[in-house]
Amino acid sequence: MAFHQAEHSLLVIPGPIEVSDDVLFANATPSQSHMSKSFTETFGQAIKMFRQVLVTERGQPFIVAGSGTLGWDMVASNLIESGDEALVLHSGYFGQSFADCLEAYGAKVTQLKAPVGQCPSREQIAEALTTTNYKLITVTHVDTSTGVLSNAQMVSEVVHQISPDTLVILDGVCSVGSEEIRMDEWSLDVVMCASQKGLGVPPGLSLVCASERAVHFVEARKTKINSYFASWLNWLPVMRGYEQGKPVYFATPPVQLICALHASLKEITSRPIAERWTKNKQASKDFKDFVTDELGLKQVPNDPAFAANGMTAIYFPEGISASDIVPRLLECGIVVAGGLHKEIKDKYFRIGHMGLTAIDTTTRRDLEKVKDALRHLSSTKWFSLICDETCDESTVEQLCITIRSVDSNYNVFEDVVGLYATSTQNASTIVAAIYDVLVRCGLDMINCRGQSYDGASNMSGIYNGVSSIILNQYSKAIYVHCVAHCLDLAVHDLTDQCASVGYCLLYMKDIIDFIRRSPKRRAILKNIVNQISLSYANLTALCPTRWTMRTSSYDSLLKVMSKVNQYQFAFSKICFHLIYVVQEALYTISEEKGGPGIKANGLYEQMKKFDFFLGLKLGHLIFTDAEKLSRVLRSTDCCLQDVFCAAQATIHRFEPIQGDNGLELFYDQVIKESDGLTEQPVLPRPRRPPQRYDININSVNYTSCTNYYRKIYVETLESIINLLRNRFTQRNFKLLCEVENFILSICNKPPDGSNDHIGVIIEFCRHDINVEKLKVESFMISDFFKAAINTNQMKIKQITKISTVCEILNTRKIGKEMFQEFDKLIRLYLTIPVTTATAERAFSTLNRVKNALRTSMTQSQLNHCLLAHIYKEKL
Repeated sequence: MAFHQAEHSLLVIPGPIEVSDDVLFANATPSQSHMSKSFTETFGQAIKMFRQVLVTERGQPFIVAGSGTLGWDMVASNLIESGDEALVLHSGYFGQSFADCLEAYGAKVTQLKAPVGQCPSREQIAEALTTTNYKLITVTHVDTSTGVLSNAQMVSEVVHQISPDTLVILDGVCSVGSEEIRMDEWSLDVVMCASQKGLGVPPGLSLVCASERAVHFVEARKTKINSYFASWLNWLPVMRGYEQGKPVYFATPPVQLICALHASLKEITSRPIAERWTKNKQASKDFKDFVTDELGLKQVPNDPAFAANGMTAIYFPEGISASDIVPRLLECGIVVAGGLHKEIKDKYFRIGHMGLTAIDTTTRRDLEKVKDALRHLSSTKWFSLICDETCDESTVEQLCITIRSVDSNYNVFEDVVGLYATSTQNASTIVAAIYDVLVRCGLDMINCRGQSYDGASNMSGIYNGVSSIILNQYSKAIYVHCVAHCLDLAVHDLTDQCASVGYCLLYMKDIIDFIRRSPKRRAILKNIVNQISLSYANLTALCPTRWTMRTSSYDSLLKVMSKVNQYQFAFSKICFHLIYVVQEALYTISEEKGGPGIKANGLYEQMKKFDFFLGLKLGHLIFTDAEKLSRVLRSTDCCLQDVFCAAQATIHRFEPIQGDNGLELFYDQVIKESDGLTEQPVLPRPRRPPQRYDININSVNYTSCTNYYRKIYVETLESIINLLRNRFTQRNFKLLCEVENFILSICNKPPDGSNDHIGVIIEFCRHDINVEKLKVESFMISDFFKAAINTNQMKIKQITKISTVCEILNTRKIGKEMFQEFDKLIRLYLTIPVTTATAERAFSTLNRVKNALRTSMTQSQLNHCLLAHIYKEKL
């Protein structure tokens, strides 16, 4: 079975880098003797293949356990004698570090420093070589701190022209395997590197290759080498011995790492090394073009000629820091590196694209994943707040904070940041908690464009609520009352206004709870079901918080069993057996002569009434459609257009059945199903109005039961229709609807020249969008959409949904570049939240994580467990 490494975050720092499965498998080679024949062959071949990577025939490799820093020690200890002059070409952090190492071994170091983003010029190097006779010159081929690439060939040419006795040392830690290096042709004396970068091997090996001139100098030097482990004189017999198939001992080599190196070098040298350089160069160009052209970001190297092919150093946009980018990329499964150069440490970040990341672009697509993540971050400057409160199992008030954002492909993200324990529930405390969390996440409230909460006064109060406090400070943060909560309120108000539905709901809750809370009563229910050979289904408890999610409770009470057997009992017969269950429970419990028996008898008497059954059926009719609407409103991708479409469809569902025909069908069905199940319908006893009322007020007398129940039916449907219309009318809905109408209008035809929508756009955008440019774009957009529809053979006569606009722009992405302000307008519109459902789903997770057995967990542990559960697919 082929080996595959475990799933993990994509590592794109400038070393260590991603490692292939074959290399990682070789690194897990079983223990073997470092003097064995098989390891000797492996080590010897690795030494020879390392020469091929550097394009040298005469160079002497040294492969030793250690990091790239050990290469500096090897150069300094072997080639520097006390008082020797050394010239260090400084293009970043690692030039300074190499200079410090040389000084530690007695060298007199001169640093030729270049400004950040550059490397020393040819003229500067020539001038320096003319003034002093240097023992050696060091060149950091690619400085990992800046991504600056030095021209090693040019430096060597200048050195050999002006000071031919000076040794040329190339620090290739971040370049070997990624950049073009021709050791013999360029007359380089030492090239050093490490295993964890362009060679694609786990960290732990220091690789140095010395020219014949450098080795001869070490062998001929008169002073003692100031290092034992790094001495080439100790390592030369070892390297030459293993290459000749005769192992020599000085220090135990890292067997597994060398096996891994062998596997990697074998893969690298299987193709001409020039092909690898070309692939790295092309991958680097594509990625750097993306950073510059698409993201509009500046790179640390001042000129493309100075830019490395194995990494990219990118400046943050103005006002953005590492804490804004690096952790959010990690959430996307991408690991990048922050800044390292002392002068600009907090102003940039680094991405490595060496080894597999640059070479295997077909199957791995590493850089495409990085691009997608950066696109997501670059397009989510705007965000909205979604907050909700709840009390957890240990009676701690928890505030859930969620961030809504939209990427460049119009994908909506609602990311739960975590739970914040608040000491009080007043608005000022909640606002302070929100600001604290946003600061910790590196988000600026200046970029907040929307906020959505429930209707509680401390959240939505127009004077001192959270929404008003934030709106007073940040006027662009448009408040929207959660539409799912609006629907809950509408259904709740219905139960207050319509006694038939309200009373039935209360009794239904009592009946279900009465049976569910006793194992004895559940057993009675199950036994009776088994006696009549039906499949058992327990009664479903009413959802305590979501009023619209109660259809399943209605269904369980109406049907009791999920499936009828081969005898196909009539529905009324099934309902009859439910009454029988309660009656049997009464009979059993009444022997105890306790309170449960009395309660069971009372519930039984209520179920025998026709009014109860009619309320049950009427509630089921309304709650079924309300639940369908609720499911639409709780979607993350739900926008205002979806809200109105779904709400209007629900209203249209109720309007036709409100008339006489609908009543007749409903009433006849209820009479038929209640036959033998309940008492016959009767008119309520006429009641005289209390004397405190006006004497002209007369009670209504009904001539028949049909007229009486017609009134209940019509009033109930009329109430729910009016409640839906009223609850889905908010002060900001008009503004958002006009923005939506503008977007759809200009997609179908050019504007007629009136400025009716411009004022709305200005109010909505508030300087986020260049309105003048948007005016110009609006006259061309409809032509573009017509052409896109025809080209893609889409069967669209007229664009009526925002989702269609997004689909076309994603299909023809040139439209986003042509109509940049229009693209911003759509993303800004989609950023506004309409529901707090994501926060409510987080509360469901909270109830599972912090239950009665785990009430003492700390807030930090709670958040860690909660977020791990919510984002388990990404982890």
